[in-house]
Amino acid sequence: MPANLQTAARAYAAHVRQVAGQRALNLSLLGAAAAGTWIPGRHLAHNALVLEVIDLDLLRQLAHELPRFQGVAPPLVFTPAYIRDSIDTFPLEFLEIQQQHLTVFGDDCFRPLVFEAKFVRLQCERVLKSMVLAMRQAVLASAGDQRRLLGQHPHAADGMLRILRGLVWLKDVRDPLPAARVVDEIERILARPLSGVRTLVQAHAPPSWVDYCALHAELEALESVADAS
Repeated sequence: MPANLQTAARAYAAHVRQVAGQRALNLSLLGAAAAGTWIPGRHLAHNALVLEVIDLDLLRQLAHELPRFQGVAPPLVFTPAYIRDSIDTFPLEFLEIQQQHLTVFGDDCFRPLVFEAKFVRLQCERVLKSMVLAMRQAVLASAGDQRRLLGQHPHAADGMLRILRGLVWLKDVRDPLPAARVVDEIERILARPLSGVRTLVQAHAPPSWVDYCALHAELEALESVADAS
């Protein structure tokens, strides 16, 4: 973790403890901040705060000082009951947190989570089908303006990676993997290259029309992975 993020994270954790006290059961860094790939100015340090009970007055107190912790995003706020009751509703989101989190203080609320394959498969399939429909609608809504279409690319890299992690999990690849390795595994499973997916995930340049068409076809192929799991 870069030194400037360490400083901000320590100060942020101290603020949370000061305001929430014993009501704060866990604070964890998520995503790039936990995986060691956080880049100042490009990433925010996403984090999760687990409270004993939700108290909006407490959240308002926390919010007053959040702007001074540069690079730190407002936390996702959970309770243990919310986590327990939501892993069947949002399995991809909680699976991603389980694979990429770093406990700052408190008991680890995410490592012990157990997911059922049927719920992971269902969310993967539902989101992939929704993405394909959104891409088709975006083509029609662009009124033939390619710059408008590609400038409003409907799928963020983080969302794509979340689905890919779910798909490789369904194929029994359960270890946390960096983004490039996740795409490698999906290409191995499908036995085909995924140029559109790679362009989206790497996000080195805006997609072209060729990339857009490739991604549309690849999303349809990824649906078959979910269907077969």
